[in-house]
Amino acid sequence: MLIKQGNINKCGIYGIKTSKAVVKYVGGAKECNDAYSRHKSNLINGEYAETNKNELQVLFNTEQEDLIFYLIKECNEDELDFMETKYINLYKNTIVNSEENGKRRKSKPTKEETERRRRANTGEKNPHNTKLTKQDVKEIKLKLKKGARQIDLAEQYNVSPTHLWNIANGKRWNSVQV
Repeated sequence: MLIKQGNINKCGIYGIKTSKAVVKYVGGAKECNDAYSRHKSNLINGEYAETNKNELQVLFNTEQEDLIFYLIKECNEDELDFMETKYINLYKNTIVNSEENGKRRKSKPTKEETERRRRANTGEKNPHNTKLTKQDVKEIKLKLKKGARQIDLAEQYNVSPTHLWNIANGKRWNSVQV
């Protein structure tokens, strides 16, 4: 289990330690809570198996010890690299980090990365769109063209009126055309 300890909704350096207080991972983030969510999801999905974080995965899977996610040091965004490197060096004998220095993404994403993310966030496989199928959206768009009221369709398809407005105005499910 990965447990949050204290307030992690901050910019700073975070750690993942065992319930026996052995620090196993050090990272830095503008939003440590986002890093917590990412690590938890990766552990649940077994993403760290056969990587440098395999030791975390084994501890998580076997429940030998709880893993604790906590804020080591709050800092400003411009200090993240320096502070992360400092704490990586401090805990280098126990951590599983593959990097010896803190690092941030400084460049803009490439067109390919942006396109890959866009594809991942469209359609039925997107967790935010799971209430409706492509067929449902086609039906909704056809009914809207025939004059159906958004509020009635929202009730019929068990979605919020805002979600239906977003479909009608091309803010959601824009990839589905009728």
